[in-house]
Amino acid sequence: MLKGICPWAQPSENFELEQIVEQRIESLSSLMEEGSEIDYSSLTEDLYFFARHRLNLNAAETQDLQTLVVLTDAQINALFQHISHFGKLKSIFELQSVVGMDLLTIRWLQPFVFVNDEDGFSDFSFRRLREEGTHDMLFRTKRTLQEQAGFIPNNTTGKKNFVGGEYGTYLRYRFQYRRNIAFGLTLENDIGEPLRTGPDFKSASLFIREAKVLKQLAIGDYQVQFGQGLTCWNSMAFGKSSFSVQVKRNGQCLKPYSSVNENSFFRGAGATFGNKFLSSTVFASRRKLDATFTSDTLVADDNHVVSAIALGGLHRTESERANRNALTENIYGGNVQVQRGMWKLGTVAVHRSFSDSISAKTDWYAQGKFAGRNQNVMGIYAEGVWKNTSVFGEVSESSNGAVASVFGLTSALHARASGTLLYRNFDKDFQSVYSNVIAEGNSILPSNERGIYASIQAQLSKKISMNAYTDGVQFPWLRYQVTAPSGFSDNLIQFTYKPDKKHELYARMRIRRTSIDRSVLNRIDFPVDKISQQIRLNFIFSPTESLKLHSRFEYVKNNEEGLPNEAGYLIFQDVTWKRMNVPFTFTFRYALFQTDAWNARLYAYENDVLYSYSIPAYYGKGARVYGIFKFDVRRNIDVWFRIAQWTYTDRDYISSGNSMINGFRKTDYTLQMRMQF
Repeated sequence: MLKGICPWAQPSENFELEQIVEQRIESLSSLMEEGSEIDYSSLTEDLYFFARHRLNLNAAETQDLQTLVVLTDAQINALFQHISHFGKLKSIFELQSVVGMDLLTIRWLQPFVFVNDEDGFSDFSFRRLREEGTHDMLFRTKRTLQEQAGFIPNNTTGKKNFVGGEYGTYLRYRFQYRRNIAFGLTLENDIGEPLRTGPDFKSASLFIREAKVLKQLAIGDYQVQFGQGLTCWNSMAFGKSSFSVQVKRNGQCLKPYSSVNENSFFRGAGATFGNKFLSSTVFASRRKLDATFTSDTLVADDNHVVSAIALGGLHRTESERANRNALTENIYGGNVQVQRGMWKLGTVAVHRSFSDSISAKTDWYAQGKFAGRNQNVMGIYAEGVWKNTSVFGEVSESSNGAVASVFGLTSALHARASGTLLYRNFDKDFQSVYSNVIAEGNSILPSNERGIYASIQAQLSKKISMNAYTDGVQFPWLRYQVTAPSGFSDNLIQFTYKPDKKHELYARMRIRRTSIDRSVLNRIDFPVDKISQQIRLNFIFSPTESLKLHSRFEYVKNNEEGLPNEAGYLIFQDVTWKRMNVPFTFTFRYALFQTDAWNARLYAYENDVLYSYSIPAYYGKGARVYGIFKFDVRRNIDVWFRIAQWTYTDRDYISSGNSMINGFRKTDYTLQMRMQF
């Protein structure tokens, strides 16, 4: 019998589940030092969803299991073969006999799955919808205690630059019936945005799945995921992380949108029809984008062209509000996919049009970027599992004839070792519509890149594991701040020692080499090497069932040819306390940091209130402290309070522009309440 695993640990026992979710997200976010904009709230919601609506292993489809971000395709294939050969699982403990399933993987998987007969829509009725449907309502407010420049009246006019108040607000409602019907409503106002005209951001979605031939139906705000993210993928996806072999994308076709990122979604409708062998998806979207305009009679007859599309989603000042919803974007697309077992073959096509022309870029490095009103992209993708090897790939062509491709494989090299090999090649003038692909240059707008990524993950002993990767890239054309073809390399190795459930220690080293322009007499630019070396020591210890301690030390050193070294360090201590049958949890962090410059900054995942996340940049010199208090008012009512403060010792003001604070401290607090019924 599998020791240390309870087959029916209830979701209401949230402490252990919250730790599992946080550890998973922290591991996946652990290499976001480049400041990648990934919406982890979407992953958080997925994991909590599966904790509350567990996945039936006897009826789960491939994409359901892939959504958990736990199993590899080879493990999923082994599970299907086990069920085919021996019949449906009788108990979750039977996973121990599935080829390739190790104890750690089963422990990661256990909170989100169960073994039973699937009901779905087979016994649907409005009475069951009313009785079994779950409601989740959440309200959040936040504020920065110190006054920001945007709230200070102008000495001449007496007006404030920010037209709204000092509080940010967030309200969301979710209804869920089993795994088949989901409805969501989200309302949000950022700090500084006015409420007098209603919430600044409004989002609603209805999602239905597994209704016989209608596999998916999305109405309102939704996201799409196809292939390896090269042709069309506008939702969260992971890049390189400490899970070094998990770089394959696992598309779900359509997905309801539930975040507050005001750009990474479609607004309209989409549907997937078919069966387990053949499916077809159609989708359409029409929404408004923030944009700035300029004059150019060579591009547009009306002398009106778009110079930039704003992605920040902030509408706090008159100028920001003037650009709000200034551009209309229309999206139409479709997908056809054939699947047999673990093998898939599909094609996807997308058309995008704008109400106004996009102006051409004048910079040398930006030659070949999209300009105009209309854009088309078409791609073909395939994936499958052969024995213990998963293979995948996608090729895409934009309307200007440029081509991009990505191919990879993941293989179980040994009972205790797996490896991944991934190749990508993006033409310098490839013009994507919505992408999210493994890339070093730009995962959202991939172009001008050829690279090979190789990784290995090995269980060296019962207590010691190793993850390592190397990524070598060539940029055939110019890049921003690099006026010549250049290269890049990224190498990482991590050893993890886990003697028991209470202790975990890992040590990581990462070395990156890139190129950047050096200017001579402000006239001649030429690229020079820049090397970044990073070391991390991370220790997690639970001295009692109620107490968890998390310590980290991280050091980075940058060397740019011909310039002095830039270095920085970060050290923090986390304390989390939760006692069974006590209705509150407390989390605390104290961090010290010092970096010579912004280029030596360090990132660290921070605990936050539910469905929120924080991965700030630590730079300069100072301290960071935050505390989170969660109180279970009743079985179905939770309250969170979070307060966090930066204290700098190397400056007299923080940030710049309208966000500037006159002083060396910045304090933010968040208050959140959730009701479930």
